[in-house]
Amino acid sequence: MIYYAIFIAGFLATLGFFNYHNMLPESIVKAIFYLITAGGLLLAATDRSTSFRQSGVPRLSYTVLMCMLLLSPMMAWLFHGQSITVSVMVSLAITFAYSWFYILVKFRIPSDRVIKFLFAACAMAIPVYALNALAFPDAVFGEAPEEDLTRGIIRIILPFIITFVLLLFYSINRWQLTHKPIWIVVISVIGLMIILSVIRQIILVSGLLAIWFVFRKLSLAKKLLGVGIILAAVFLVLPQIPIYEAMMELSEKQFESNETEEEDVRIGAWRYYAYEYHDSPMTMLLGNGMPSTGNSAWGDKFDYDSETSRYFAADVGWAGFFYHFGLIATIALASLLWSAFRRKKSPDRQYLNYWLVFIAVTGVASGPILYFYQIVELMTGLYLVYATDNETDSTYNTELQQL
Repeated sequence: MIYYAIFIAGFLATLGFFNYHNMLPESIVKAIFYLITAGGLLLAATDRSTSFRQSGVPRLSYTVLMCMLLLSPMMAWLFHGQSITVSVMVSLAITFAYSWFYILVKFRIPSDRVIKFLFAACAMAIPVYALNALAFPDAVFGEAPEEDLTRGIIRIILPFIITFVLLLFYSINRWQLTHKPIWIVVISVIGLMIILSVIRQIILVSGLLAIWFVFRKLSLAKKLLGVGIILAAVFLVLPQIPIYEAMMELSEKQFESNETEEEDVRIGAWRYYAYEYHDSPMTMLLGNGMPSTGNSAWGDKFDYDSETSRYFAADVGWAGFFYHFGLIATIALASLLWSAFRRKKSPDRQYLNYWLVFIAVTGVASGPILYFYQIVELMTGLYLVYATDNETDSTYNTELQQL
């Protein structure tokens, strides 16, 4: 029970327990997260009843990843003159976030209990979103949103957005197995919340993968009918919806703007962080570390360069991760996700493959692998792949071709 409580506390601590009226400064939110994570690591390391070595996880990939994260402060000091103390402090959040995979594997919390909590967390996130929308331009929970109406509605942060996507695929999986109408209701609610997040990349990628997931077991006649319904919705229904119209107009404006430039801003950011902004081949291999704005000259320069160029590391997640932690760490993380994808899964866990693809694809142009609060969600989903209950231990996924 104590392990389950620590998991819940750690998961919610990433957002400061929703941070009512923004009462907790970011430093306090992170301090609470560090304290809970440190306690979880201590309990996990001293628990001899479970073995990380025998858990079936790709230990080499994960060990290399964690070693490179721990090495990153040294790189920031050697190549950018940022003090070791400052470098360690600024990298703690992301390092502790990735350590949650080890904690959960050692805790061995049953997957059904993890799923129940994830549903509870997302259920709490819905009124949080609604109250913040009603309170605009202020906020009841967390920071006040920016006044941005370019997407048809105010862009309110939806907590646990990548967990919503995980539960979307989970619900589709349950509907396919049980055919219970309640799962249609759940899918509809989750889909609505994903749309209300007005994050175009997440809506598009999760929507396409969800359609693929649903279509894979339909008969040819039902697939043709489904395609007809989708086409009718795209050309007849969606253009009548203000949110859709606003997001399409925003996309068209950005596309036209990109045509006047030499290249798309994200392509430029990929080039920038993949090789142009590195000081030496060594930083490409081992990374540059994490800059600390306001606490080091390099951090201030990094922030100035990012604002001037409009190239932000979190906008190109994989390239940003490569810049901060190097090629070795990037290969280790990619290998960790690939091993999880290839692992053989029982029918009730096929949803995890679609979610892993979602993470890998959205990581190209957003930051689920760089934001510490989303990394904890990522590590939780990754743990579900290796949870032992109702799972067949194998390194190969026989459903690979079906995806």
